Amino acid sequence: MAARGEGATVSRLTILQHFPDKYDALNLLLQRELIEEVSEGYRFQVELIRRWFASSLSVQ
Repeated sequence: MAARGEGATVSRLTILQHFPDKYDALNLLLQRELIEEVSEGYRFQVELIRRWFASSLSVQ
């Protein structure tokens, strides 16, 4: 989701297909208000958080 860029959304189905055992992680991200549910799926609530996730992906 972070790698898709600013304002990008990802469907719930796509997330669960890539991470089928990560349902709890999705709920945790929602509870901590790092992501939000929108009509198209999910997106980061704050651009700075998305950039942090994206940068941590590029370091690995």
